[in-house]
Amino acid sequence: MKYLNQWIVPSDSDPNRNYTISLTYNEEWQCSCRGWTSHVPRRDCKHIRRIKEDPEALKNGVRFSEATVKVS
Repeated sequence: MKYLNQWIVPSDSDPNRNYTISLTYNEEWQCSCRGWTSHVPRRDCKHIRRIKEDPEALKNGVRFSEATVKVS
């Protein structure tokens, strides 16, 4: 899947873990954290909210090639 933008957000509880936040071309938000991937219906996790609430982060996403976010 191609993304409009992506961000790397560090875990609050594990300094060795990062999560990938993705904004799809359909303007849907995704996160690689367990809270987001295992929750149905999907809702914004704290990592997505962190990006949405930070205007600098929103305009300065991380560009990299395709990433995989596993959706259960």
